[in-house]
Amino acid sequence: MTRTVVGHFAKTGKVRPVSDHESSATERERKYDVDDAAVLPRFENFDADQPMIFTLRADYFDTADSAILRHRAVLRKRTGGGDEGWHLKVDEGEFRREFQAPLADEPPGWLLDRVRAIIRDRPLRRIASVTTLREVTRLSDASGTTIAEVADDRVEASDAHSGILRMWREWEVELMAGASPDDAAANALLDRVESDLVAAGAVPSRFPSKLVRAMGNRAKPTPPPPRTALEIALQMIAAHLEMLLAADAAIRTGDQEGIHDMRTAIGRLRALLAALRRVLDASVTDNIRERLAVVVRVLEPARDAQVRREHATRLLDEDRRAHFPGHVRTRLVSEVARQEQTARSAVIAYLGTSAYFRLLDDLDALVARPPLGRHFAARPRGEMKKVVRKQLRRASKRLAAVNEQDLASVHDSRKAVRRARYVAEALTKPPVHLLGGKWIELASEATAVQDAAGNHRDAILFVQHLNSVARDATTNEENASFYGALAEAETQRSDELLSESREASARFRSHVAE
Repeated sequence: MTRTVVGHFAKTGKVRPVSDHESSATERERKYDVDDAAVLPRFENFDADQPMIFTLRADYFDTADSAILRHRAVLRKRTGGGDEGWHLKVDEGEFRREFQAPLADEPPGWLLDRVRAIIRDRPLRRIASVTTLREVTRLSDASGTTIAEVADDRVEASDAHSGILRMWREWEVELMAGASPDDAAANALLDRVESDLVAAGAVPSRFPSKLVRAMGNRAKPTPPPPRTALEIALQMIAAHLEMLLAADAAIRTGDQEGIHDMRTAIGRLRALLAALRRVLDASVTDNIRERLAVVVRVLEPARDAQVRREHATRLLDEDRRAHFPGHVRTRLVSEVARQEQTARSAVIAYLGTSAYFRLLDDLDALVARPPLGRHFAARPRGEMKKVVRKQLRRASKRLAAVNEQDLASVHDSRKAVRRARYVAEALTKPPVHLLGGKWIELASEATAVQDAAGNHRDAILFVQHLNSVARDATTNEENASFYGALAEAETQRSDELLSESREASARFRSHVAE
């Protein structure tokens, strides 16, 4: 019977502080299938130590619908060997990052925060158990530095759901921390070890991990090129949903860029859902867009405070303001930092709500069971050109009609440009790469407009903030002239940014009209 895990980590739960025992490292390794008769090579290019033998036992955990595994991550509890404890492995480009926590009955909250947006409020359960008899040989280079471990593993694994027992042998090569400065050097080093292993009869494994093999799954084949507009749309939405999940983990683990990254990911998702109304049923996607907007509103106070703090720090760090008294920095930086922290706590609280988790569920469902629009079966290139062209023309019209004296009008035009940019970038960058040439240039020009207009708006809002702080200082009988000097400098900068925005807008509109 599959055991459901109860306790704090199986619930929605609060975010706990990161443990002092947290450790992580990039896991650079390769796996190989070998038969029972294979013998490890002598490794002519390395010095090999005497083998060490360990017995490792690991239980793997996931949700009932394998959410962790579907996102190419692994959560396990291991005993035996030198790294007993809870391990979480997540994709990090070509390799994976492994987070480790000390052995305990349950994984710590900080570890699960990295996949909370994946598991949400669903219980975890044991999905597989793996016992490995491991013979480890350490390899050293000419200087005597240990650079890799080669593991000869004899594995017994059982799927907790079916009870099927699987047995196999594999070799695994893992580079030691610090053995290579970057991915290219790591691959070159792994290639050198691999040449000896292949000569001894090893072949690259068909399975990305022991868990996948224990569950009877193989690596998924490369999908065929998209044949419909729907397939392209789902590729883009799935990629940006991954961005949202990554930003969620960043916020929960204290990354200062997490708030900004989540706002950007949501902005990109909302732009795509708005632009793809011909491909996806708008009666479904509009509801999701509205709920994503709710998340943005939750994020806004924290992001606004962060921007104010960064603006103030930039201005006060200039040499010509070194004489400003400490109370100015206290008001503009320290107090705002406290406001920012309060707002971040509110964000984290919202990220633990059922409303947020159900939104993520519905985004998953959108990708898995898409609501079809009238043009879902259209040829992808032709349909997507229509989609991006419409957004570019819409943005150009908004810019032509903008009232520069009305901050709301300027902001609305910027949002239209942002949507056009996000759609164009989604179609010209990985994983889609459907369009190129002028579409890349238009996306770049839209970015220039958005950046200039956004910086101008931030400067205007910061001037308003400085004026408000100055009024408070006057009320408290403080010298408010320092805030006035900062406001004057930022007003001058906003004028320069407005000019920059006008020039960028003119270039963009001219290119769209071609």
